[in-house]
Amino acid sequence: MSFFPIVQRELLVAAKSRRMFRLRMAVAIASSALGLITVVGWSTGSGNRPGGEGLFGFLSAIFWLICIGSGIFLTADCLSREKREGTLGLLFLTDLKGRDIILGKLASTSLMTVLMVIGALPVLALCVLMGGVTGGELFRTCVALLLTMLFSLSVGMFVSTFVRESTQAGAATLGLLLVAAAGPLILFELIDFWPGQSLEWLNVIRFLSPAYLITRANVQLSSLHQFAVPAAAIFLTSGTLLAIASVYIRFTWQDRPRPQTSAAGSKVLPSSTLAALRRKRDRLLDQNPILWLAGAGVWQGRLVAGVFAAIVFTGYVALPDFMRLLLPVLVSYVLPYLLALSIASHATQFFVQMRQQNALEFLLSTPLTDQEILRGQWLALRRRYLPMAIVILCLIWLPGVSSRFIPVSAGYSGMLSEEIATRLYLVARSIALWFAAGWAGIYFGLHARRTQFAGLQAMLVSTVIPWMLWCIPEIIPTFFVTEVCWKLLQGKVRHSITAKLESGQAL
Repeated sequence: MSFFPIVQRELLVAAKSRRMFRLRMAVAIASSALGLITVVGWSTGSGNRPGGEGLFGFLSAIFWLICIGSGIFLTADCLSREKREGTLGLLFLTDLKGRDIILGKLASTSLMTVLMVIGALPVLALCVLMGGVTGGELFRTCVALLLTMLFSLSVGMFVSTFVRESTQAGAATLGLLLVAAAGPLILFELIDFWPGQSLEWLNVIRFLSPAYLITRANVQLSSLHQFAVPAAAIFLTSGTLLAIASVYIRFTWQDRPRPQTSAAGSKVLPSSTLAALRRKRDRLLDQNPILWLAGAGVWQGRLVAGVFAAIVFTGYVALPDFMRLLLPVLVSYVLPYLLALSIASHATQFFVQMRQQNALEFLLSTPLTDQEILRGQWLALRRRYLPMAIVILCLIWLPGVSSRFIPVSAGYSGMLSEEIATRLYLVARSIALWFAAGWAGIYFGLHARRTQFAGLQAMLVSTVIPWMLWCIPEIIPTFFVTEVCWKLLQGKVRHSITAKLESGQAL
């Protein structure tokens, strides 16, 4: 028996797959086209950017975002899905060990994506020929991207070991990745700003951040250890997470036994609590049955909205001036895009869960029309995300969060009008982005061939691609996505479900 039998099998299957070669070629062509579009766009502008340095930084940022988000879509739900389906325990009937299962699932879920990223990395080498980029920077960036992907996949595998539900796994993985990427850098800046402190040993905090690793790769270094140390820290952290998952997978795969109690000794809810639950259920059913099925998570939305407001106001009041400059980026770009990504992922869950539970045929047996099904999902999205959206839209108008804000007392009416127009555009763009994410999520949740990639497809179409088309105002492609998805869903929901049931894709 080989040391890693599942990994060996996945490698043999991938080596014989024609689809693997086609996808790698498609990714390389798409990356080359993206670089060509970027070069043409810059050449028509001011022309102040250096030859290959700007393109190298842009492509590195795109690839880094793909690598850091890979764990959310590839490994965050791989083990938890096996738990829900009850198939993970079958692997322990064999002589496989925990490390075989963890590394095998890691290879089966992410091998294709890793090879696709490796196929796209040679596009970065073209920037060396254009000038402005050294071979050392290229090598360090490629290593940093692969280590970032390994770290993200390890975090997803670690979370999936201890979590059972898909939504919880995705949210926990996203939270850990955000904390790991930004937390050490913010903590280091706060400690470094503290007066009277000279704690040089706290430099090690930054080594645990994948964002710090990619920044070290793109600069000229006086010695190799300035990059090797954070790279080793990220690699060891990833290995530690996989080792912990390998140990604890044997104890977390099965359901926790419920305590057996007699009828006389069983705990009974108070009548007032039962009456409140019935009233809530009846109210949701009267509005829309789909709202009752998909309307959970209201308190999470309110909690996250409060966290958003607390973070911005804390930064507005307590952070030093040089770090307060990050608030415009946080409010205008980071928070709206994070909310759009969450909406796109959550909007796919209703149809995805119905397909995983083989319950789409029961939906056809109800008298619900297509409009009622879509309306119920939008009511569920509104209940969950409306508090967060309102908070973000209010924060856009907060004085001081924009570097271009000019007080009324200054008398610059022209600049003030420009500032108001900018904020109005940010509001309109955010709303259009959120609607596009919702409609794309509903569409891909119903039509995606592979349910595990439905959220990723919705995010790419509604959020990532409009953001990458930087030469076009983002409100235009997002409006186009909303219109297309809305047209494709009108009057075709039940027909699409019937077609999937007849073809077997709904199973």
